[in-house]
Amino acid sequence: LRYSDPCALQSDHDITGRGIDDWLRATLSIEEHEGRVDDIIDVPIFLNTDLGSADVWSWEGVLSFNGSMLHPLDIITAGTLSSNMQASLQYSAADGRLTLSGAGAALGAGSGTLVTLRFKVLVGEALETPLAIEPGFAFTSGHALVESTSDGRFTLIDYCDADGKRLVGAAPMIKLQANRPNPFAARTEFSYEISQGGRVQLGLFDQSGRELRVLVSGDMPAGEHHVTLDGGGLAPGIYFAVLRSHGQTVVRKLLRMQ
Repeated sequence: LRYSDPCALQSDHDITGRGIDDWLRATLSIEEHEGRVDDIIDVPIFLNTDLGSADVWSWEGVLSFNGSMLHPLDIITAGTLSSNMQASLQYSAADGRLTLSGAGAALGAGSGTLVTLRFKVLVGEALETPLAIEPGFAFTSGHALVESTSDGRFTLIDYCDADGKRLVGAAPMIKLQANRPNPFAARTEFSYEISQGGRVQLGLFDQSGRELRVLVSGDMPAGEHHVTLDGGGLAPGIYFAVLRSHGQTVVRKLLRMQ
């Protein structure tokens, strides 16, 4: 402590105490849902705690489910606690994982619907699927923690599966993301995804259709994969990356700079 008026005085002391935990603990939950083939259903994620005093401006998390049964169409904030936020979703069909996020404004006060997800009901490989809030769902600003979650479930109704004979597995899906960076000089990276394991071929072709590089050739497991292209030996110009798997082909154009 230091005093300067009316006379200078300084004294050093140790100060001890206990911090005050002002973090609010929240619970997220999803209810049971059901639907018929081709129905459009809305699945709210409920926030069961009032976080109005926690100064939350952003959140993110992952919802997982059987992707052969439900296909995500939209993320809806109107009428929810996230109504003033910009929300986004990214869907990985390979493993049925839906990555959600909201940001850009304060979370509304009170308990209720955090956000609503819209799905189309499909004929899939099962009659039921969990709607699981994966660990790691978090409020990424403010003073709030997700302390617990309660998963939901979806059930397909009014469908005769004939002891499983009329169920349909998800069709294989392949994706090839644009390389980064593009244009590139020395190196660039590709990300590709396959929903089912199988043989994968990824090659680099010139504008005449000649294959110049084999980047991937062989059996690969389902999921997302990454591969790096070394630009050494390639003349500046336009090239094409071609991904083939499960009878499907995806092409991406890339530019090699000087």
